[in-house]
Amino acid sequence: MYKCCLFDLDGTILDTVTTIAHYGNKALAKFNLPSAPVKEYNYFAGDGSRILTERMLMYVDAYDEKLHDELWHTYMSEYDKDPYYLTSVFDGMMETIDTLKSMGVKVGVITNKPQFAAQSVVDKFYGPDIFEICIGVTDGRPTKPDPTVTLEAVQGLGLKPEECVFVGDTCVDIQTGKNAGMLTVGVLWGFRPLEELEQNGADIIAHKPSDILKVFKER
Repeated sequence: MYKCCLFDLDGTILDTVTTIAHYGNKALAKFNLPSAPVKEYNYFAGDGSRILTERMLMYVDAYDEKLHDELWHTYMSEYDKDPYYLTSVFDGMMETIDTLKSMGVKVGVITNKPQFAAQSVVDKFYGPDIFEICIGVTDGRPTKPDPTVTLEAVQGLGLKPEECVFVGDTCVDIQTGKNAGMLTVGVLWGFRPLEELEQNGADIIAHKPSDILKVFKER
């Protein structure tokens, strides 16, 4: 019986790609660099903000180590001013999470988004008491797909990995769940296509948020 559902954030419980693209292009513009289409940010994002900004510079053919550091600081500063801008909850996700909780399932968020921004947007769009845990990136902590933080979170909830389901929209999320020994659910409303999720071994594919409930009702 599965007792816990851990969610990725960007592209899974919140629609943030337009937000990320807005602040990414704003940061690029400050260095007189061209912007990138929003669709490209589906692939820039997913591995943390440092890699995001590195991919942005690679895309516009302007990578330089010093520039990268400056661009990253600019991006983070701009994002933290208003992390809610252009962000929204995916249709059906709020209801799905409420249903999981009514079934006695613990719910949490494990993300490569910086901790401040992650906690801020989760509290803003879902409320401060919905998720048992919300863990973002902090200095010195490994990021997904390293399972360290995920496993520590599960232990803190008093559960075993095999009692948990990891839900996400990218290869990083599927790899995280696999590395942690959890059932994985790949979602199709986020950043990456079906092929990426299948190639990385997603156990189940969710076409809509309510599909996640089937895992807990049928297993």
